[in-house]
This record gives sequence, C-alpha cells and structure tokens, in this order.
Amino acid sequence: MAVFKFTGQIGLRGAPGYLLFVSIWTFLALAYIVFAPIYASKLVVWTYAIFTVEVLTNFFWFTGFIAMAAMFGPLPCTSYSRKYTSVCHTGRAAIAISAFAWCSFVATSTIMGIDIFGRPGSGRKHAIDQAVENAESDAE
Repeated sequence: MAVFKFTGQIGLRGAPGYLLFVSIWTFLALAYIVFAPIYASKLVVWTYAIFTVEVLTNFFWFTGFIAMAAMFGPLPCTSYSRKYTSVCHTGRAAIAISAFAWCSFVATSTIMGIDIFGRPGSGRKHAIDQAVENAESDAE
C-alpha cells in the first residue's frame, strides 16, 4: 500500500500494479498447476498446458522484478526525502522477494521441462511418450 501511495505521488503507477497482477496470477496459476493433473490426469495435452502456465508465470515474475528495479533505480534509499525512505525500503524488499519468486519458478520450470522433454541423449522415454503409451493401453 505504501508503494502505491509513493508511486502515485511521483507519477509512476505501473510497476507496483503489475507486481500485484503477477501475485494474483501466481495464485491462479498454482491452483491450476496443482489441480489440473488431479482431475485430468489421462490427457497428454494438460502436461503441455501446465508447462506453458509455469513458463508464463516465470516470465511474469522476471518482468515484474525488473520493472520494480528499474523504477527504484540504483540510488540508495537515503537519497529520497525522509518521508519516502520507508517506502523505498519496502519497494526494495518487494524487488528482492519477487526476484526470489522468479528464481523459484526458474528452478521448477527447469525441473518440469526436464521431466516432460527429457535430457538429450539420456535414452529414457519422455514423460509425454509414456503418457501416450499409457493412454493407448488404457483405451484397449
């Protein structure tokens, strides 16, 4: 809330609002990522959709923390007037937390991508190929 007040007074409204959108998107995406495999486990297309949502959320967090970092810039918080110093610290904390969230989504997207597409040259079947074979055997 303090960041919104600060950004409204200096005319920069975009980055904090975008991070709010990313936070809400993440809750919706995580609900989809958790519950889609439970209710639609036999459909292969869900695997690609879940991976797409994961990568899209990864992209949103990256752009969100970069936008906030660009808004606050490299100046120390002491360069702002005393009135905005705590807002600056709050904004810097938001940048750090969103950077951590982005790193977390990079890790989970990488793990999910390796699980779906496999490692090149590993010789094991991809998760998609296994799911197609399981669906074909269930259909018979």
